[in-house]
Amino acid sequence: MRAFLGIDFDSVSFKKINNLMLNLSKSGVKGNFTKKDNLHLTLLFLGELNKEEINQVENIMDSIEFSDFTIEIKKLTSLKDMLVLEVESEKLMLLQKEIALKVSKTKINFDNKKYYPHITLVRKSNMMLEKELNINSNVNSFYLYSSQRVDGNLVYKKEYERMSINGRN
Repeated sequence: MRAFLGIDFDSVSFKKINNLMLNLSKSGVKGNFTKKDNLHLTLLFLGELNKEEINQVENIMDSIEFSDFTIEIKKLTSLKDMLVLEVESEKLMLLQKEIALKVSKTKINFDNKKYYPHITLVRKSNMMLEKELNINSNVNSFYLYSSQRVDGNLVYKKEYERMSINGRN
């Protein structure tokens, strides 16, 4: 299974992000827009995992304790030929670092480059843009996502969830 760990957005911020993408499209931005069902913030790209590795990742997820926190979407910007949203959050960075450290202690190969928290909106964009934003999203879970092509479309599916300590009974 091709997999990554990531977070989803609360309904209010999801709606704001989706409206931003619609406005970009209406204003002449062309490119491969991320499907709204695939919007996410990647914490760690894992690549192809076998069943044993999936179990290891789920155990790692279960071992991580975190409280609800907020991410701040501060800017729409260009990254190479993409339009992305830059994200800031000290607690996000700590969560990502803990996940990467725990995965690094296994034999799972993963993308271990410097973490740049962003949300990809458009790939192969015909425009370079920069705009300040102020969108906040509450985070109370992170997920193991699978990534696969279905009828030529990229589909991300939540396979496993780790809730914050605030969300557990």
